Amino acid sequence: DSPSTPIPPFRQNQFGATVGGPAVRNKTFFLVSYEGQRVRKSLTQTFSVPTAAMRAGNFSGQPVVYDPASIAGGQRQPFPGNVIPGARLDSVAVAMLAQIPLPNLPGIAQNLRATATEQSSINTYNARLDHQFRASDTAFLRFSFFDASDVSPFGSGVLQENLLPGFGRNLNTRSASVAGSWTHIFSSYLLNEF
Repeated sequence: DSPSTPIPPFRQNQFGATVGGPAVRNKTFFLVSYEGQRVRKSLTQTFSVPTAAMRAGNFSGQPVVYDPASIAGGQRQPFPGNVIPGARLDSVAVAMLAQIPLPNLPGIAQNLRATATEQSSINTYNARLDHQFRASDTAFLRFSFFDASDVSPFGSGVLQENLLPGFGRNLNTRSASVAGSWTHIFSSYLLNEF
């Protein structure tokens, strides 16, 4: 690429707030927090995709393509002119190829440069309540919620979906948890936490 080519944008925002304090003086305390993160970054990747001629079955100038249905003298026979007739193209493969962009670079390898935006959003919520019933009894209750979404336009690579453009990945993750505890002091040497 040329040094004058603009650098694809990258934006990251992280923000949050926490509020807490006594709800009942010397008895009940609360804490509520939120944290959010937004990431938007451009990704550029190159792919090897079939040319328009290849999609139509024309492989002239390429290694020989043999007709699996034509055998003469115990040998497979090549397609005439290295062109697969349109009637012999698999309709499922043709439909899948229609979803893949055409090359925008010369050649038959690494012939497509694609730029897309990866997006990530994360939200975390927490709330906690502490209460002292008396000097020997205290309790707390906590709730947490996590919500994240990730859009990877070229996939993660784990499933090899990044071998073809246009087959990205959307991942959503949510979790919630609740925790509580009650502590009772029986004596200076005996304590129970439930």
